[in-house]
Amino acid sequence: MNKINLNHWYINENILSIALPHYYVKITTSKNDDFIFYKLEVINNSKIELTFNFYSLEDAIVFTETTIARLLTIKEIVESYQGQFRQNKFKLIKKHN
Repeated sequence: MNKINLNHWYINENILSIALPHYYVKITTSKNDDFIFYKLEVINNSKIELTFNFYSLEDAIVFTETTIARLLTIKEIVESYQGQFRQNKFKLIKKHN
């Protein structure tokens, strides 16, 4: 379990969002045939948008606070996500019924 460190998260209609110095981040809940997952959307000041999927809300928030908040480029964020994904840093939650 992790503590939420940044104190300016907003929640409205089950959408969690935060404005960071270089990015706007929005986390929504989605599902496919097998899993409930959390879609994390990152938008920079140039309106470039990235989407990442997480199987836990905790991982999406921690990635936002520890990675997105400290990195300056979209490329760095993508590389960090890919590296953490390859290293199995993100939890896989069991299937929903």
